[in-house]
Amino acid sequence: MKKIVFLLIFLICMIISTNTYAKYVIENEAVIAEIKIDPQPPTIELIDVFNDNTKEYNHYAKKSNTIEAKIIVKEKNIKENHFGKDHIKIIVGEKIVEPEIYNIKKIGTSSKMVMYEIKLKGILGDGKLKIKVEEGTIKDKSEQINKETVLDTNIEIDNTSPVITSLQEPIEAGKIMMNLTSNELIRKVNGWELAENQKQLKKEFLNNVAYPFKVTDLAGNSTQVDINITKATNTKIRYGALNSKSNWSFGNGNNEIVGKENMINNSIYKIEGISLYYDGNIEKDFIQLQSYMHTYWGPGIQGRCEAYETRYNYGYNPGENTYDTMKDSFLSNIDKKFSIYQGGAGVNRAGNRGIAGEPIPEEIAQKYLFGISGLRVKLKSYSDYSIVYQIWVKGQGWLKPVSNGEETYFERNKPISAYRMSLIPKTETQYLIDLWSKDIGTNNIK
Repeated sequence: MKKIVFLLIFLICMIISTNTYAKYVIENEAVIAEIKIDPQPPTIELIDVFNDNTKEYNHYAKKSNTIEAKIIVKEKNIKENHFGKDHIKIIVGEKIVEPEIYNIKKIGTSSKMVMYEIKLKGILGDGKLKIKVEEGTIKDKSEQINKETVLDTNIEIDNTSPVITSLQEPIEAGKIMMNLTSNELIRKVNGWELAENQKQLKKEFLNNVAYPFKVTDLAGNSTQVDINITKATNTKIRYGALNSKSNWSFGNGNNEIVGKENMINNSIYKIEGISLYYDGNIEKDFIQLQSYMHTYWGPGIQGRCEAYETRYNYGYNPGENTYDTMKDSFLSNIDKKFSIYQGGAGVNRAGNRGIAGEPIPEEIAQKYLFGISGLRVKLKSYSDYSIVYQIWVKGQGWLKPVSNGEETYFERNKPISAYRMSLIPKTETQYLIDLWSKDIGTNNIK
């Protein structure tokens, strides 16, 4: 019996001893885990990139664009943190660059990571934009460091404008095809056809026209191309000016200034008559012309043109709410083309009586007073074309260019000495207005 009791006591002690040992082992393992808490070194990741270039082209940027990159450092036990400009390099292509604006700021933290934002602007060079985080930028408590990490932003930095070649190609019915070819990818342009390879633009022109045109690459760099169509005959336009000396000058829509000699001489000579001729693939009443004539006799007395068998009114010609067209107006043979004609030679000539008016005194005739002082030109339809025109007035220079039926004049008794006009594809209108607007208030005749 004693032996049995002893045996039971021995077994109980053994069980207790075994449990105590097992507990000791578990606790000992916990101590070991606490010593080696982080088997992974710090890692760097790019999680988001913002580019303020147009959304459609936000994989491209130039010097003026702002780029913001969000980067996370994955590490929960950071011992040393050198995430700053000394350890973060900006690379374009294969070169390290220093942007004009280069800011790094911490924007978030958690138990497992730190988030940074890098803001860049004024990035020079050409090539892929990358951000290099040097080895050892981050060290954890286990003395582990991050490896060198190169983050690809997927943005192409491009600060070089495209090189453009142009070619005018005659096609059917007197039309001209303008072809523009670039050495790099370019943006689409309203009214132009962009080739599949994104390096060619082309547009069909029916009439002669001249204006500056910008071709822009995907980053936003532009190259100006001078569009100057001179051999299109599908649609023709010719506008003219008759000055006080009964001399004509003409333009065909390629920025030609008529009445230029009046500007050069800066004399009392000005425009006393205007003409307009058009033909081809447009209706006879497509372009409509109205002018304002200031005369010595005032309202109610008509003048008689000394050069042509026409009469003109003080005020609006042909009338305040009417326009002349090639369809139903009286046409005059002007330089071998039957044209719309308004105004008349001799408006300011001494002794001119008009029709039943008083003769103009010599001293009045020598003053800068009488002639065409305002223009209004409109089209029957604006679905494809616009008409742009601009006048020059002595002492004021060029006035603001106007279009599509707007009236332009300075004062009723201040005749114009020169003007220009252009029938232009609707999509190109603003290019021409921007060009002529540069001359407002100047005497530029180039």
